[in-house]
Amino acid sequence: MVAYFAGGVLGSAFGGWAYQTGGWALVCAAGAGTAIAGMILWAVFARVERDHPVQGVAAHSRLRANAASS
Repeated sequence: MVAYFAGGVLGSAFGGWAYQTGGWALVCAAGAGTAIAGMILWAVFARVERDHPVQGVAAHSRLRANAASS
């Protein structure tokens, strides 16, 4: 909960600063930048999770194969 509140505070402060500094153009650019950064982080972490030896796709395939042979 604290992390959500801290993120809200930082986002609000950054949005206010961006509007005061560069107007709506900078606010929109900052929003687009954070959206792109979020998609990049999601892609990186999704790939890491997929390749995880215990919880990844290969682990689930092994579990299905073991269940089918039993």
